[in-house]
Amino acid sequence: MNHKSLPGKTLTALVLIILMTACSKDTSSPPNSSNQGDPQIGPQVLNLVTDHWQQQGFQPVYVSTFSGIIKNQQGNMRVYLETGNQEILISSTKVGLDEGEIWCQEVGIDLQIIYRDFLQHSPAPGPINIKVVFD
Repeated sequence: MNHKSLPGKTLTALVLIILMTACSKDTSSPPNSSNQGDPQIGPQVLNLVTDHWQQQGFQPVYVSTFSGIIKNQQGNMRVYLETGNQEILISSTKVGLDEGEIWCQEVGIDLQIIYRDFLQHSPAPGPINIKVVFD
């Protein structure tokens, strides 16, 4: 037996054993978070654009309806008028816009955005960005 190669072979075997144990794959899986109760879900946000207005009667009142967006929603709903970099809450009060005012109302599962023109001669407003938050 060659005694010179025995320490080299021993060292090689030792290195192989260390590499095999260090690189072994961990087959255990982390606990499943879905089994630990309902995770808290953040607010749901809908970005809408009022691009279809209908005049109500002979008054300068225009309505844009988003059908069915409240269906299956739970929690509070807040509706914002988006202008530039500003969000103005319109779900709890009427807000001045141009030469009139804007607000919203729930009708069953529909959301209506309503604009009243104070000058009583303007056409329907153009597209308006609306943000709806359910939380």
